[in-house]
Amino acid sequence: MTFVIDTNSLAVLKNFYPATFGSLWLEIDQMVLAGELVSVEEVLNESERRLDSAHINAWIERNKAIFSPPTESPRDSRRLHFVRRWSHGKRHTVLPRGA
Repeated sequence: MTFVIDTNSLAVLKNFYPATFGSLWLEIDQMVLAGELVSVEEVLNESERRLDSAHINAWIERNKAIFSPPTESPRDSRRLHFVRRWSHGKRHTVLPRGA
C-alpha cells in the first residue's frame, strides 16, 4: 500500500522528536525505503517555507526523492475552481434536499 504525506502531516510530526520517538521515525524511514511513502513537490515547497523544525528539515533533505512533480496540469486545476465558483450559492438547485 502507498501512503501520501502532506504538509499538515509533516507539521504534526515536528512535535515527535526522533530522540524520543525513534521507533516512529524508523518506521517512516522504512516506508520510504520500501516505496510506500510518497508526496509531491508542492508539499516540499510548502514545508520548506512553513515548517521551522530542524529534524523535519533534515528528514526532508534526506528524502527529497519522494517529492515528485504533480501529474495533473494547472489548467485542469483551474477548471475545478471554475466549477466551484459556478456551484457556490446553488446548493439547493444542484442538491435539492440541501445536502
